[in-house]
Amino acid sequence: NTLAYNARGDLTHTAAWDYTWDALDRLTFAAPADHQLSAESFTYDYMSRLTSRSTYHWDSQTNAWCVQADQTIQFLYDGWMLLVEPSAADEAKALLDREAYVAKLKG
Repeated sequence: NTLAYNARGDLTHTAAWDYTWDALDRLTFAAPADHQLSAESFTYDYMSRLTSRSTYHWDSQTNAWCVQADQTIQFLYDGWMLLVEPSAADEAKALLDREAYVAKLKG
């Protein structure tokens, strides 16, 4: 079990996973060594709040992770409070929840 770290001390490699970090030490991509599992990418806003998490499958024809996400989950916050974390099955309901919340904010 070899562990690897970048110059900032972020874990970049284990026997099971490879990790990519941005300049602010936020995890941006996690890729499993076992290509039967999904890789995940993460995006953040200017306050370093997680704004989305996407999953990707391995494309055996290109021998790389697919460019198009299989699923993306968006996160909605009020300040630091997480308001919505929809799953793909809840996307329509989450959209209505977001619209209701925005309408409430507008008064």
